[in-house]
Amino acid sequence: MYHLIYTSRSTLPQLPESGIYHLLSACSVRNRVRDITSVLAYRSGVFIGYIEGRREDVLDLYTRIEIDPRHLSCRILAEDEHRERWFPGIYMGYLNEQETASHSKLFDEELNHSHAGAILEMFRHAQQHPETIEHRIKHEISRNAR
Repeated sequence: MYHLIYTSRSTLPQLPESGIYHLLSACSVRNRVRDITSVLAYRSGVFIGYIEGRREDVLDLYTRIEIDPRHLSCRILAEDEHRERWFPGIYMGYLNEQETASHSKLFDEELNHSHAGAILEMFRHAQQHPETIEHRIKHEISRNAR
């Protein structure tokens, strides 16, 4: 199982939560079809993402992120192979600004490969608290549609 951790900056000064949830919903559907699992964190205009799956599929997705006009300065911070998924069944997890508050220093620094462990810790902590992960996307979309 191949995985990578990347970072980028948003081209928009502020992303509304409702827009993020619609985007994440579409990504979840695409990721499920390709059997990619992923988690995205957003805070203060900075994205940090984790993607895992077949190497070709993960790299193809990362290439699409690089050319997406909503992202600037995309960089891979770490990549590796491992035996099993670390985020099984989470096709598009998301941590918002409130959920990343205890890791806010990560979003203020110039990230590099030495931050990979702290980033994984942030995502794995969220995995242990499923109310902060994927199923909330559906709840938020339905709430915003009303």
